[in-house]
Amino acid sequence: MKIITLLLLMITSITFGSAIQLGTDIDGEAAQDLSGHSVALSSDGSIVAIGAHNNDGKGSGSGHVRLYQWDGSSWNQLGSDINGESLY
Repeated sequence: MKIITLLLLMITSITFGSAIQLGTDIDGEAAQDLSGHSVALSSDGSIVAIGAHNNDGKGSGSGHVRLYQWDGSSWNQLGSDINGESLY
């Protein structure tokens, strides 16, 4: 019963809460990169990791991850792209 109650509270918060976008959109390099296919957010919401598993930066379909940090007014990339290995 506790699990169901917790789930209902979470759904209620999401349903009745309002989302506010922080900063501008974070776009990928190209539409076919599938940027945003995987996303992770730090516990305080100040750092986000965005994966683009079809990015070709290091070869066909090698993929990459970018980390961004919120500075209070905009999202800034932390470091360089983290590139995957080429499929071929």
